[in-house]
Amino acid sequence: MPNPSPSRIASSLLAQTFRFIPSSRRFDAAMAASRALRPLIRRSRFWRDRRQLGTDGVAETSLDLLLTALTRCGVTFQPRIDVRQPGGTDWRDNGRPTLIIGPHRMLLRLVLCHLTENGHVPPVGVSVEPIEIIPGTRRSIETLTPGPDLFFRIRRYLLEGRTVCAMIDRADEERRTIRAGTARTMLISDAVVRLALRCDAQIVFMSAHIDGDSVALTLDALPEANDVESVIASFAEFCAAQPQPRD
Repeated sequence: MPNPSPSRIASSLLAQTFRFIPSSRRFDAAMAASRALRPLIRRSRFWRDRRQLGTDGVAETSLDLLLTALTRCGVTFQPRIDVRQPGGTDWRDNGRPTLIIGPHRMLLRLVLCHLTENGHVPPVGVSVEPIEIIPGTRRSIETLTPGPDLFFRIRRYLLEGRTVCAMIDRADEERRTIRAGTARTMLISDAVVRLALRCDAQIVFMSAHIDGDSVALTLDALPEANDVESVIASFAEFCAAQPQPRD
């Protein structure tokens, strides 16, 4: 049997420590621990690569890595999420299928906590991981992994009135990417947006960042979405308006 890696040993020790903390206080403890870990994160190769993307600060990166490690080890916690809806649209009550899209940012998995805890139809996530665990729980959601039939499956779920979550920015040029944005050029895959419009789905933008002792989760529903170009332009503006990452 191979010896466990140092990172796996560290995750196991971390999990054992957090299990001695009451579940209701574990998120506060994770926030405090993530602050202490920031100097170590700054020296890591992961952070150097992540920093080049310009999407997250070290605070979000440190907390996301910690919460992910706890979730993978089966440690439950209750995240403190401050949900913000700039447009004031209660998109959950309109009876339409929903596509929630965002950039590849840390802490965005917490949107799964908000959706499942507020009576929303169980979401479906587009992910390279075959199993997506809801942060802080031992429950999983359905996932759609990349494959030749990916968009057929997304279409089926949307036609069933389900909610699909996806991150649509890309790091490299692909066959179906377009450039958008003014403050920072983004490479965006528009295929899932085109599909959502054909299915008359409500489109919602999502983003997350740390604000004080909470995670601010922004969910901004488009009042009208008639064409791909306007959706992508609005998405780029939404991303540019989010708080800029800090080292």
